[in-house]
Amino acid sequence: MTDSCEKPKFSYRKIGSGPKKIICIHGFGASCKTFNDIVPFFGNNYEIYLIDLIGFGNSEFIKGWEYTIENQMKLLYAFIKEKKLNGVTLVGHSYGGGIVLLLLNLLREKGEENLVSNAVLIGPACYPQNIPFFIRIPAKHPLLYKLVIFLIPKRILARSMLQKLYINKDLIDKDKINRYAGFFKKSDNINALIRTAQNIVPKNVDEFVEKIKHINIRTLIIWGEKDFIIKKNNILRLNNEIEGSKLKIIKGCAHVVQEEKPETVSSEIKKL
Repeated sequence: MTDSCEKPKFSYRKIGSGPKKIICIHGFGASCKTFNDIVPFFGNNYEIYLIDLIGFGNSEFIKGWEYTIENQMKLLYAFIKEKKLNGVTLVGHSYGGGIVLLLLNLLREKGEENLVSNAVLIGPACYPQNIPFFIRIPAKHPLLYKLVIFLIPKRILARSMLQKLYINKDLIDKDKINRYAGFFKKSDNINALIRTAQNIVPKNVDEFVEKIKHINIRTLIIWGEKDFIIKKNNILRLNNEIEGSKLKIIKGCAHVVQEEKPETVSSEIKKL
């Protein structure tokens, strides 16, 4: 258990030991396993860190901790400093993309842009929009949500979720079902998900939005053309407001682009 006086730390997996450093941050209701499919496409030149946010995956759930995007971002900053990493490529999916955006602004304010060379935002949370049902329900009806999770077999829950998120249903195999079913089996993961849903909007969201246009780190934005969660107009706005950013719209996939099109995503990252 983590002592309440200590700063919580991420659980993570480190893969490879090459000179090029990549840190991957997953989205809401997921874990670092969402990046499993892209890892095989990177060779010996890379050192990849797959992070579980606090309360997700194998990272410990902490009762008294405030599950905000700001707090997760601060721990990501502490992680980079602790590992003495410089010039890393930060990859953030969905909620993880929002964490990366916050961190880029923190680094600009601290004059530490050298810590990050590239940012890759995959279907990132960026501007206010309608909150998706899978966040709205646990946020507003946590007891009902827990009851549903308890009553429905976890593999059925996982398959149902993937059926909504995937365009290519043939990709929903045993491995991917187990990947998400494992998440639903952990009560601590569910508690963290509920707390995160209840704090999903940053406290100073207007300030957060205003700062986006000042980001000056090389940025790649990846978006699945069938993504119904992060709206296209927000992605186009993000691409317009981050000077010099590149937008790659990938056909034949939706929100979890790194799982449906891992070879394409890894290829775009390696071009940076």
